[in-house]
Amino acid sequence: EQLVPDSGTAISILVATKMIPMIIFTYFGGALADNLDRRKLMIALDAWNATIAIFYILALQSQSPNFFYIVSFIRHTVVAIYEPITRSIVPLLVGSDDDLKIAMTMNGIAWAITLAVGGTVAGWTAARLGVGACYIVDSSTYVISTVVMLMVTGKYCVREIAATSVTSFLSSLEEKPMKYKFQRCLSFILSPVVSFARMFMQLMGFLIVCKFGMLVFMKATG
Repeated sequence: EQLVPDSGTAISILVATKMIPMIIFTYFGGALADNLDRRKLMIALDAWNATIAIFYILALQSQSPNFFYIVSFIRHTVVAIYEPITRSIVPLLVGSDDDLKIAMTMNGIAWAITLAVGGTVAGWTAARLGVGACYIVDSSTYVISTVVMLMVTGKYCVREIAATSVTSFLSSLEEKPMKYKFQRCLSFILSPVVSFARMFMQLMGFLIVCKFGMLVFMKATG
């Protein structure tokens, strides 16, 4: 709004820089979580996010909408990769199923509190100290997260587990009819595609129900 006042096109582009990375790069985050150490990934991505948040301030100071769009796209690409990693590390931090249920509940509550409190703090900070201060606070939270994850010990790589599951899957196909093997392999290959399509349809359904997509379209064409 500060860079391009009353511009529906600018709002549409900004929304696209947030949504497109979430649709495309989320599954890359899942692949990384399955093959690399999730703790180390979180540390690296937290450090990236802490750095990227500062570039928002540079974009505001340069008064360049295009620079702001690029920073936004990069930021939400990192966020899209980060989401599946941070969610999938929780089961590796607890030792039993009962602890896992508690941990997942606490994780959900933490996210809800973050959304509620974060919005309030951002609004107060923007009104009192300016928009740039919001990005400084944002960067600081990622620095804190990086420090916390550095304090966590242990290895959190499940590549061997994933390889074992694939081996078990292939072993289960032995001595089965060819038709059965084809169906199982096709299901195994198409499962990520189906999941992606389901997520995309849920996103489109959300935009239709909340009328947000129509609002963006009207502001862009109005």
